[in-house]
Amino acid sequence: GEGSSRATEIPWDRNAHSGSSQSSAARFAPFPALVPPVVFSRGNHTLLELPGVAFAGSRNASPKGIEITVACVKQLVPQSVNIISGYANGVDLAAHQIALEQGGCTTLVLAEGILRFKAKPSLAAVIREEQALILSQFPPRMTWSAGNAMQRNSLILALSRALVVIESGMDGGTWSAAETALRHHVPVFVVDYGSPPESASGNRLLIERGG
Repeated sequence: GEGSSRATEIPWDRNAHSGSSQSSAARFAPFPALVPPVVFSRGNHTLLELPGVAFAGSRNASPKGIEITVACVKQLVPQSVNIISGYANGVDLAAHQIALEQGGCTTLVLAEGILRFKAKPSLAAVIREEQALILSQFPPRMTWSAGNAMQRNSLILALSRALVVIESGMDGGTWSAAETALRHHVPVFVVDYGSPPESASGNRLLIERGG
């Protein structure tokens, strides 16, 4: 799964979560039809009031992909944009980490129950309650699964004014997120590589499809 055996507890109360913040999420979501019936939450709920931009990309992103992710997030943080992603390794984790390191804010949308959340090593030193919001649409103790990872893409998109695709294969989670975004008219921005790394083999096709 996406968890890490070396992950550590984040520095605020494990039990500080609401039973459901679906109404709050739907109220502020640019695409409320994509918000699931129940959303568990933990952290700073006021981040939902900020404009959100989602990031998606390969768990095994190329160095160039990570570099582009960092550059994009650094441009968005000064504009008080909430950086939203799915807390997978690779692009997702880089987006969350840079947002926090730059003094910005980020929303982590889990593919597991909210009570299973622990901060991965690269976030443990920088994550703070006022800068982060953790969301999950799954039962609080549910374990990670690939199906959950696909399903949680809709919540990421619901809260975002745009999706930035850093690296996508021809299938998988990032491809699915981009297709869902295009289908629901969420603006999609896809990195156009002159010479795409293998992890970005689907980028050009997504651009042709309207990204």
